[in-house]
Amino acid sequence: MQLDLDILHVFEGKINETGNLYFLGNNENSWCIVYPDFTSAQTQEFYKIINPFGDLLIHNMYCFRYIQEAILFFQIKKEDFFRNALIIISGLGSNKFITSFLLRNYIQNKRNIPRLHLFHSAGNFEMTALYLDLLDKGITYRTVKFNGKNFLAIRYKDVQTQISFEQISKSRICFLLGINDRKYSIRNHYLSRYIANQSLLW
Repeated sequence: MQLDLDILHVFEGKINETGNLYFLGNNENSWCIVYPDFTSAQTQEFYKIINPFGDLLIHNMYCFRYIQEAILFFQIKKEDFFRNALIIISGLGSNKFITSFLLRNYIQNKRNIPRLHLFHSAGNFEMTALYLDLLDKGITYRTVKFNGKNFLAIRYKDVQTQISFEQISKSRICFLLGINDRKYSIRNHYLSRYIANQSLLW
């Protein structure tokens, strides 16, 4: 799939002289580079919050781990899917900035929190970690490997549990931790189902 340059503009990126996509993050001095083979490199605190159409009323937040996945999904779904929405790219180590953004703009102002759409890459728990950070500051977690498979080990008060990638869901997490979450509306998406046979060229 050929990259639509209008979409590159929406994500505030540019193609540099070596043919890589280059993006500045919302955090000062943070950046992400996407290479032609679709791998990427980024600073520790890179994140972006994008309002594609400048909407004042936001109903949905689409949260991605990697900017290249967000661009590809945006190009597949086209414009109407992202009306009244924010696209959030939460890079390595940047969950605190995203949780601070939600706290400052919605929770403290007692505004309705938009539905959070969490897009999961295979075997990656970054978006689950974002939800856990929002859910309760007392939750700790780490990735562990058992029999060659990654699990997310979660600890909360007297509860210790592990979940696999296939077990990611709001209801399961809240049940295991004994939390009744009425604050956040969560929908989980598994990117492999959307973009398994797609690639992006520029």
